[in-house]
Amino acid sequence: MILFRITLIAYLIIFASSFAISSPITDAQRMLNKLGYNAGPVDGAYGKKTRNALEQFYNNKGEKFDKVLSQNEFIDLNQAIKKINKKYNSNLFIDYDFNSMKGAPFCNDPKGYCANWKNDATSECKENYKFSNDQKSTEYHMKFEHCLEEINFKEFIPYAFKRNKDYSPTPKEKINSVRLIKQNWDKKTNIKPAIIATDDVPEIIMDAVKKGLDTSIDILGNFGPLKVFVVGNDISLVEPLIKEFCKWSKGPDEYIHCSKDQGEAMREMAYIYPGGNGFADHSWYLEKPVQTFVHNPLAGERNEFLALKYKDELFLDSHVAAHEYFHVYQAAHTIFREQDNDNSAYRLPRWMEESNAEYFAWVTGNKNNWINIDERISELVHSVARFRERVPGMSIKDIEQEGGTQRVKNYCGELCIGSLQYEYALIATILLANQTSNDTLFFDFYKNHKRIGWVKAFEKTFRMPVEEFYSSLEIFLKKPTIQQIEQLTEKNRNR
Repeated sequence: MILFRITLIAYLIIFASSFAISSPITDAQRMLNKLGYNAGPVDGAYGKKTRNALEQFYNNKGEKFDKVLSQNEFIDLNQAIKKINKKYNSNLFIDYDFNSMKGAPFCNDPKGYCANWKNDATSECKENYKFSNDQKSTEYHMKFEHCLEEINFKEFIPYAFKRNKDYSPTPKEKINSVRLIKQNWDKKTNIKPAIIATDDVPEIIMDAVKKGLDTSIDILGNFGPLKVFVVGNDISLVEPLIKEFCKWSKGPDEYIHCSKDQGEAMREMAYIYPGGNGFADHSWYLEKPVQTFVHNPLAGERNEFLALKYKDELFLDSHVAAHEYFHVYQAAHTIFREQDNDNSAYRLPRWMEESNAEYFAWVTGNKNNWINIDERISELVHSVARFRERVPGMSIKDIEQEGGTQRVKNYCGELCIGSLQYEYALIATILLANQTSNDTLFFDFYKNHKRIGWVKAFEKTFRMPVEEFYSSLEIFLKKPTIQQIEQLTEKNRNR
């Protein structure tokens, strides 16, 4: 923002002919509202909402607003308007009211038109992608979810929530913590993990999963008791595995519900998903608590095991095992628990839960030559930059709580959640590790989290409040990508 300024009165005189019908303030309000900043009603009053909107506008530019509305502000606002007009071609606007969905408003458009197709969007996507929640099936959704990459969204209105400032555990959390401690939930165990697979999973893949699991246990310790279920690609073989999974993780009386929930996810792994994925399940509420994770090896277009053709794909199986085992480790370090308490100080936010696990898998993979972490960081930074360009205004704060996560899903689907928790948040996690150390992130934080909850643990471990970190992350992501890459990889070169 230019330091030299013309006062508002002088600006009114100089530009009076340009604003014969309206005033500079009303025009500023219109432009701010169009850009997605809530300047309030267009009434010509230079009040608190208009000033706050201008402050937010300049904060997002990485600059400061001096509270004086002058020619320079209008130059900056006009440039921003020209940029979005170029980005959002009116001929490609998506005729769908996003603000009619649960969690609205999502953007500051009076008709709820929050998105446009890109100029090069394919006709296949424009004709087939559905923006409501009436997708025909999981398979249909998977087929067209890539279409979100062909859409530009308008400035996203962030999730408004109040973080619980009472950091003491609830009565139910205290009761559960006593029970879990008695059951040695948070203690290392001598019971070796069991790995169970469908009959079609090749031994070479089983060895890769075991390698990832064993390597992780060597670093973090053996927590459990744990069973790992590996789902192959033959749907006819998966039912016995589902029964064993449900019996282990839910108890013998919960098969019907489990079969319709996680069991259905396991069936879809066998015939829909391309593989290389998994999920963890932490049955802390059982009389005898247990840990579980499920893995599905990477498959090709014909649902064949790619590791049989490309040996490097075995690294992905080890990688996924490391990622999912870190979730087991996280769960063991969460003893104050209560069902459906989204605002608990002891419930890890999704962005930390997933990005910490992925970063652990990256660090472990880099040490064992499964991946090159610097190459991954370069790809990561460019991917996040594209996401921020495509969905401006959305950040990891929007998935801190499950209510916000559901809101993101309603707006732009699972792909947005994935980008936030596995990529955007991964940059956040790498920054935290670089500011301290990997051991601080993997060990000190979780020791603190077990005792005092994630918010207080964050402040104690990383020596800053969560909100301050959110702000510093946004400032970092405004830097040129080459600077981001250099800063994120510098610590790796010195390790």
